[in-house]
Amino acid sequence: MEDKHWVEEIFEECGATLYGHFELTSGRHAEKYLDKAIVLAHTTECCDICWQIAQEVGMHYIDVEAVVGPAYGGIILSHNVARALEDFCGEVLALFTEKDKQGKQVLKRGYKKLLAGKKVLIVDDILTTGGSIKQVIKEVEDAGGQVMAVAVICNREGVTSKDIGGYPLFSLWNTNIESWESDNCPLCKENIPLEDPKSR
Repeated sequence: MEDKHWVEEIFEECGATLYGHFELTSGRHAEKYLDKAIVLAHTTECCDICWQIAQEVGMHYIDVEAVVGPAYGGIILSHNVARALEDFCGEVLALFTEKDKQGKQVLKRGYKKLLAGKKVLIVDDILTTGGSIKQVIKEVEDAGGQVMAVAVICNREGVTSKDIGGYPLFSLWNTNIESWESDNCPLCKENIPLEDPKSR
């Protein structure tokens, strides 16, 4: 039997691997959900993950000047990864995007001025379709930042560098968690109640 990935073990030990019938942020349905908020609430595990992201990225890009992540998980990740990257890069800013009224990831709080001319690493927790990441990339570039790479805790559906515009993509844990469009969901056909995992 194959050993479990260390990130997978962290999710399970923290009680962050949920089973049921869930609607994901993308609108797709799945019977397994990785609750990153629970993992990020455990400070030791969160710092271990962020340090490892910094190690992976720092070996390739020693001149990152800012880390940007989409709220809410990206706030914690950007701060901790930026702090860990300072061992390689000197001072690194930690910034985040947040959703506007249309649900798009945007930079607020004067962050656009801070990013102008900076070399940027984008971080996120769980990568499903790459939609949020692409919005963050656009915001960073529109602000005059240069996207160096994207790093995530988990790539759960095989998103590739090509899917996010060709930027280098680092993932601590690559897995394949099956999901379906709502009109083709076998769990819906079995009338299993749909849950919003964030309401648990």
